Amino acid sequence: MPKQRGFYNSRHSRRRHSAKNKYGVAARELRTCHDITFDSKAEMLRYNQLFLMSKAGLIHSLELRPKFELLPAFIRGGDKIRAVCYIADFRYTENGKTVVEDVKGVRTKEYSIKLKLFLHRYPDLIFREVHDGKIKEYGCDDNGRVSDNKSDSSYS
Repeated sequence: MPKQRGFYNSRHSRRRHSAKNKYGVAARELRTCHDITFDSKAEMLRYNQLFLMSKAGLIHSLELRPKFELLPAFIRGGDKIRAVCYIADFRYTENGKTVVEDVKGVRTKEYSIKLKLFLHRYPDLIFREVHDGKIKEYGCDDNGRVSDNKSDSSYS
């Protein structure tokens, strides 16, 4: 007969393990800059680049964590359904055009859906996705259709 281990088994040790984020996010102090704690170290590094570009006059009106409504709140059957919003990492003006930027370590299903809704709802904005040190740009062509720039540029 197997030996009973009690409430805790080998998978649930009483010993406290250090909490590790499933996306491998760096420690808080490694992703804090100018008294701002970012969601990732990559986002913090991109902020530093954009901050320097802003100081050099290459971009203007740098804003952190801008919120965009993708689907407004509504009422159905007496129940209020909350609005669906997307919070990007950065918004700024470059060459007179508004650019929205998001730094991605992991592309989730939720992000993919919200990106499509964002591109549909805000076709006049330029969207840049920074992933693994490369920038992919989404914008509108001359006919107003959403297109992505296939030539990824690097920001490193």
